[in-house]
Amino acid sequence: MKSHSESPTIYEKYDLMSHYQVAEVFDVTPQTIHNWARKNQLPDPVKIGKRIWFKRNEIEDFMKDLVTNRTIPSANSEKADD
Repeated sequence: MKSHSESPTIYEKYDLMSHYQVAEVFDVTPQTIHNWARKNQLPDPVKIGKRIWFKRNEIEDFMKDLVTNRTIPSANSEKADD
């Protein structure tokens, strides 16, 4: 029988990244990631409890687009700013 500690977490199972991990990808602070998410400049986060998570494949696609276009696009340009 598998022990509880061997089971993947929900974050691992769905390949989610914390804002800290996303900050490392972009070489910015976690606060910058929060700011970009609030301004809809990143793919939509998944909110679990009080924390936000990002789908790894969406961040990777976003980074590829960033490298191609050399600018941070508005990922959700149709949304109004808060």
